[in-house]
Amino acid sequence: MDFVSQNIEGVIICIKEINKNKRYDCPECYHETICDKIASASLEPSLGVCICTEIILNARNTKDTDWYIKSRDWQLLDSEGYAYHADNLCEILRGYRHSRILEPDFNAFVSEKTQVDFALTFPQIEDSKEIVAVKYATSEKSVVFITSDDYDELQKSFEDQSDSSEYIAVLDIENSKDGEYGYINRLIDALDLHIFSRVNNVLTPSEVVKLENAIRDQIFQINSEIKYIPNNASHLYEEKLSQIEQEYKQKLLEMNETEVSKRRMLETVDDLRDLSPREFEEYVADLLHVLGHLRITLTPSTGDEGIDVLSEYNGKKIAVQCKKHKGMIGSPDIQKFIGAMTHAEVDAGMFITTGIFSVHAGKIASKHPIEMIDKVALGELIEEAKSK
Repeated sequence: MDFVSQNIEGVIICIKEINKNKRYDCPECYHETICDKIASASLEPSLGVCICTEIILNARNTKDTDWYIKSRDWQLLDSEGYAYHADNLCEILRGYRHSRILEPDFNAFVSEKTQVDFALTFPQIEDSKEIVAVKYATSEKSVVFITSDDYDELQKSFEDQSDSSEYIAVLDIENSKDGEYGYINRLIDALDLHIFSRVNNVLTPSEVVKLENAIRDQIFQINSEIKYIPNNASHLYEEKLSQIEQEYKQKLLEMNETEVSKRRMLETVDDLRDLSPREFEEYVADLLHVLGHLRITLTPSTGDEGIDVLSEYNGKKIAVQCKKHKGMIGSPDIQKFIGAMTHAEVDAGMFITTGIFSVHAGKIASKHPIEMIDKVALGELIEEAKSK
């Protein structure tokens, strides 16, 4: 059927496209685990793949004032009556859309006497279900864009349901993976996944900060979504989220002593040679953390351009090259590192290896702010960290 245009306070809105369960591949994503965007949108989350429903609309503003586009004001209704709230794509996935299609955010608006196309993103919908309507709903106004002839029949079925049947449905919301409740359940699943990673994985300081920030953001998002569901269901989610938070805080307290010990459980240089290159970089990052370095960041395992770790020490930005090597480090490695330092605009560098440096490599490094740390010096750093 043809999509109906609606007038919302002087702004003419028309649906242009509906792309049900559109697939986005995000190979550039820096996440090493499934991110919360993928977990909340996709029915079967998979690393590097986000499946969501995309709706493209046109907004023609006939007013003399700007009209702001907010994703939280929009819902999608499926053929079983489940409502889905709109969300925004992450910055990486937004880049795959046409540059002229606006993404709703806090600063997205249609200027007076202009028009724009904008995109709404909703979770993935089961193949057996259809999209019957898109709804614009605020505390002051509600407008429905009917996209299927089944909409009227669906509304009538809800009017015929008794209060008892509605209550029975609410009792099973925690098991639902569909509609509005399913969206919150998937957010909670994503939160559980991040908490599991925080509690059970060996993490560098920067990974700990990133993961704990993600957990706080997810708790905030779930609390925000709970406000939009009926009272007879919201208290169940409030209790569930409160329990998750309490258990998470307790686990962090229990982990504190263990994590301190892990950071200081330092191996010999010979033991470090058994690590993979990435594990050695992570170990060095932990070592620098114990030695007082701040803002420690591991660079991507590929395309790092010769810098494995970035940190700050005594107000200076430091670039670190980690080389798990049994032999001798020569001048070509040092020259490459000097170029990487220049490109990264750092104040100084550290070249850390389990091997040794050639005489020529040492001469080249002595002309630059580079601290050369061979297997002997690395052993001394380990002993220094052990005394911290």
